[in-house]
Amino acid sequence: MGYFAWRAFTPKPTPLPSPVIVQPTAAATAAQGGKLVYGLTLAPSNIDPHVGASSELGIPLTSVYDTLIYQSVDGSFVPGLAERWEVSGDGLVYTFYLRKDVKFHDGTSFDAQAVQFNLDRIVSPETKSQKARRMLGLTTIRR
Repeated sequence: MGYFAWRAFTPKPTPLPSPVIVQPTAAATAAQGGKLVYGLTLAPSNIDPHVGASSELGIPLTSVYDTLIYQSVDGSFVPGLAERWEVSGDGLVYTFYLRKDVKFHDGTSFDAQAVQFNLDRIVSPETKSQKARRMLGLTTIRR
């Protein structure tokens, strides 16, 4: 049985560098309306990343969902929604320091409660997660 404990903190705001404003050219301006067609070689079992088991979903879902950290091509881990993280000496506790500049599509701020909600949902028996739970390598989350 896997075991994993985690802590997520919403840190104090960190000063951000001044933004660079780039004005799009007419050619770079997105057209409104229309239809986007995305081809897959298999029919996905489900588009919910906590439920679906299709490995093909990884590509289109990265356009919609974000993760705490990413694994780069060289195998190292890089920040995503977590600006940094710490791993305990025994490797059982991961502490994520979350970015403050992230909002969901509806304007709700991203915070530790959002991370907790997602982790709880992944391990919930009602979700019947086929893949996400195994990818986390756990069966229990301790707060």
